[in-house]
This record gives sequence, C-alpha cells and structure tokens, in this order.
Amino acid sequence: MFCKNELFWTPLFDTLPLDAVVGRCLVLEPSIWCKGRPRLPKYREDDIFICEYRVDKSQRFFEKIAQKNRYYINTERYIFDHYEERLRIKRNFTPFIMPGGTGEHPVKVVAESDDEDLVPLGVIRLNLQKRKRAQMMQRLENIVQSINQQTTRDDI
Repeated sequence: MFCKNELFWTPLFDTLPLDAVVGRCLVLEPSIWCKGRPRLPKYREDDIFICEYRVDKSQRFFEKIAQKNRYYINTERYIFDHYEERLRIKRNFTPFIMPGGTGEHPVKVVAESDDEDLVPLGVIRLNLQKRKRAQMMQRLENIVQSINQQTTRDDI
C-alpha cells in the first residue's frame, strides 16, 4: 500500500539542468514523519515526503530500507518540533490515479489530491528545450538585424 506523499529510493538517477529545480523538499522515514518536523529550515507540508522502501535496478521489487542505510535526523527538542499527538499514515492501494486511460491522448498521471498535477520528467525536458531554442532563435534574429543595419549604413 502507498501513501500520497511517498517516495521510493532507487539506484537509478538522472541529471537535470538547474532551470528544472523548483524548490527543496524533505524526505523522512515514517516514524520521524509521524513524530514532528525539524524547526529549521522550514518546509511547506506539501514538500515533506516519506521514504520507507527501495526499488531494485530492474524496478520490479520493493524492499524496506535497512536501518543502517537511513539518513539520521536529530529529533532532540531544541531542533525538532514534536507533535502533541503523533500523526497516522494513510495508505492507499495505488501509487497514483490514472484518469481516462482510453483514447488517443496519452494518460496523464495526477496526484490523489486535487492540489497539484505531477508532471513527467520528459515533459519538463521538452519544455526546457523549447524555451532554450526560442531564446537562441531570438538571439540569432537580433544578430541578423544588427548585421543588416550595419550593412545598410555602410552602403549609404
């Protein structure tokens, strides 16, 4: 079963351009996520995630992350705000919802809450490439215009 804000550790990675970074997040193990939150830096609740399982390279098997491989979070009172009552983790049967999976258009993966759509990595890359191409075309047009202006001045 999965949580709305659950991430999975994976040995696979990808390098993104700095333009793709939209902010920071905090990833906690479930027991600490239920206890409270670190005092500093402050995070929005939407940017705090749970990570309890890892996925193998073939992306077929889930297994719990061993205690020795977990990232240590200091939960002392001077640095960590404890909840008066521990939170409970709500789990679902699916990691995401796929609305309207039939038709010509590709299926869009959305979060279970209506707050925010999840955007696939390929879409982010495509948008960045389009933006960079448009900027480069604008620069080239400016260069061509300046050359044309110089040649017309020289002709006069």
